[in-house]
Amino acid sequence: MIEEYGCELWYLPAYSPDLNLIEQTFSKDKGALMKAKAGSLDALFEATSDTLCAVTEKDACGFFSHCGYVE
Repeated sequence: MIEEYGCELWYLPAYSPDLNLIEQTFSKDKGALMKAKAGSLDALFEATSDTLCAVTEKDACGFFSHCGYVE
């Protein structure tokens, strides 16, 4: 049906968390949250905020580079 309209169907490659930028960010965040050992909900919220703010520009560039998005 798609080809009848002059379009092409492209299949996506298999999913790889190693090549997904957000998975790398989550991995860094998860490690920091485990280290924080927050004992209350308020402490967890504070640790989460601190963790998300800890992802630096250098980290982001490294994530892009690791996934093959280099110039």
